[in-house]
Amino acid sequence: MDGKELILWSVRIGLVCYAIFCYRVLQGHFSGVERMPKAVQGDRWWWTLTGVFFVLHFLAAFHFRHHWSHQHAFDHTAQRTGQMLGWEFGYGLYFNYGFLVLWMMDLAWWWGSTDSYLRRASWVRWSIHGYFLFVIINGAVVFVTGPTRWISLSVLCLVGILWGRRVLGKTESAPS
Repeated sequence: MDGKELILWSVRIGLVCYAIFCYRVLQGHFSGVERMPKAVQGDRWWWTLTGVFFVLHFLAAFHFRHHWSHQHAFDHTAQRTGQMLGWEFGYGLYFNYGFLVLWMMDLAWWWGSTDSYLRRASWVRWSIHGYFLFVIINGAVVFVTGPTRWISLSVLCLVGILWGRRVLGKTESAPS
């Protein structure tokens, strides 16, 4: 497998792992109190595996595409933004850095203090996942073309459908 393939397949597999994690969580109504410990442990492993593939994607891109040069990555980000939006903006690269740091912090929290992690405020969980989705949508749908865009869009639509079913299911089953 060459560098380009590693970059593409690591993000594709990462997105599939993310979808599996979301499916498990949305089907299980993620909560440390309501779920069995084995299910929570399985979710944590899927979340970790997803993070591993996203880190692999980042490392592969920096190695094969940017040759470990922050400036090259910054310029590439600015160029791609210019092609897509009509104005160059390299600072979007920092969103990717933030994505990885936040993911690693989230994983460290879950592995380090499962009870605290599972009982965190819902606004914290939604803020983190909202940021992740923002970066994923931009990185895997907006700024790519070809099969990766369509695979990513399909995975994200699936996650959206699952989330919508959960939300609608709560609404329909709520007492009047």
